[in-house]
Amino acid sequence: MALAPAVLAAQPPRKPEPSAAGKMRFLDRATEFAVTRLTSPDEESRLPLSPGRGISRRGDAALAIRRRDDRRQLIWLEFGSGAGRVLAESPGFDPLTAALTSDDRWILAADGARLIALQRQNPRLSTVAELDPAKPLCAPLAPSADRVTVFFAQSSGAGSEIHSLRIGQDRRLPHHECGEPVEELAPNPRRALVAWRTRSGAVWAGGLDGSRPRRIEMPEGRVLQFYWAAGGQAILYLFEPADPAKLVEIREQQVDSRTDSLVAKTSQFASFAPNADASAFVGASRSKASPHILLLLRKTMRELTLCEHGEQDAAACRPVFTPDSQSVVFTSAMHGKPALYLAGVEKLIEKTPG
Repeated sequence: MALAPAVLAAQPPRKPEPSAAGKMRFLDRATEFAVTRLTSPDEESRLPLSPGRGISRRGDAALAIRRRDDRRQLIWLEFGSGAGRVLAESPGFDPLTAALTSDDRWILAADGARLIALQRQNPRLSTVAELDPAKPLCAPLAPSADRVTVFFAQSSGAGSEIHSLRIGQDRRLPHHECGEPVEELAPNPRRALVAWRTRSGAVWAGGLDGSRPRRIEMPEGRVLQFYWAAGGQAILYLFEPADPAKLVEIREQQVDSRTDSLVAKTSQFASFAPNADASAFVGASRSKASPHILLLLRKTMRELTLCEHGEQDAAACRPVFTPDSQSVVFTSAMHGKPALYLAGVEKLIEKTPG
């Protein structure tokens, strides 16, 4: 697969950098569960935002975005050793856009007005597409399950445009135009659909040919975050009711029947993620009295406190499961600048196929 000629200098692979100053295991003071800090709190490190994957398929490493002085670096971080390999760096990397394809082969990101790609095992930057500087990206990149297609949203006046392209082919396919900014989008893993969340908290879905866009009907309120269920038949979403006296909920809507149902009420989750089979959810509570990472078991609708997140902005924690559901990774500034943390949940949740 030939990529467009690189406009950024090719960068040879670098030796792993041990992060002994960053990796640290400690017992959480609220639960005494073991938590491992993976990166140094002296430098800002974050995971890609959903739906862009950051955790490897094997669940033993992650793509991280690190800010070092005026540079931003893409790091491949090994959980076991704590070593991180610098894949690429540029002052123009947008940390909100980085994403890992479903086969762990390609890493995608925005660098200024360019979409760039690099192979994880051969990290040489190549330009995937040149973007109109007047239409910057307004949402994280969203790789498709086919491993070679990426969806993206660009600002356009007061609204947004949703496009896709195949890695190696700067041939963009327009899909939908939106009347307000798009903040999150995701292609369906099984069907020819794409869904997106707008700044006002509405979720829309439409065909990949640009047809049949429709607003997902839901109770009065706004969506904070959403995921496609693994089978592609439903959308799972974090919902904030319009009534401030009501709790934040996890809800589910079936694509075909449009049946919308309550999955569980939460302890005011600010961000969340399902595990592989949506039998459990992890969330970051916005409660100032109990700033915790919580596990919610779907069968019992019971919440379990995993650890403190210690983050003033709970929405920035963005906890996610590893593919086998045996660990949770999240971002927190509890020890200084935002760093990555890992907590094992193998005693609380059954293992799922990776």
